[in-house]
Amino acid sequence: MKLKLLSILLIALFAWSCNQTGDNADENTTDSLTTEAAAVTAEELIAFQSELRMGTFIKQIDPAGTEVKVFFVENYADFTTANPIGGLTEEQYFDNYEKNANYEKALVEIPVELMRKFNGIEKVTVKMPLRDKVYTISVTRAEIETFTKMKFADFFEDWSKFSDPFILDDAGRKSFIDKFVKIQ
Repeated sequence: MKLKLLSILLIALFAWSCNQTGDNADENTTDSLTTEAAAVTAEELIAFQSELRMGTFIKQIDPAGTEVKVFFVENYADFTTANPIGGLTEEQYFDNYEKNANYEKALVEIPVELMRKFNGIEKVTVKMPLRDKVYTISVTRAEIETFTKMKFADFFEDWSKFSDPFILDDAGRKSFIDKFVKIQ
């Protein structure tokens, strides 16, 4: 009888300890998701800047909670001050923006790429002066998901699901720009 009672107690203790481990595992998963969605730091953004399209032309990236603001250099003189050893001529500077619709591609790609890379970012604003115009996009994660009819998880799994129809395709890029970009 004592052996039977001891066996039952050991089984109950084992079951209880397994349940406790499971609860802790769930808590750890929640903590890791919370960590992934934490606000991004300026240091993280600066480190990632070089991976962004036209990252060399970005003057400043400001995180503010779940929002990030990206400011491009104002003009060629501003660029040469920020990059004194860059060696680009003024013509090359403008070519970097205008050839192959690079500035349009950057306006579409940068907000989405930042939100894809940093789960804690919910809104991105990009301000890009070019010649006598200022291009501004201010877009949220929800607006992008609604417009594309896809979730960010889809972009994370396969970047081409976003880049092919909205960056590389002229008509898709134009529809994205028409919807979100303001020109002053």
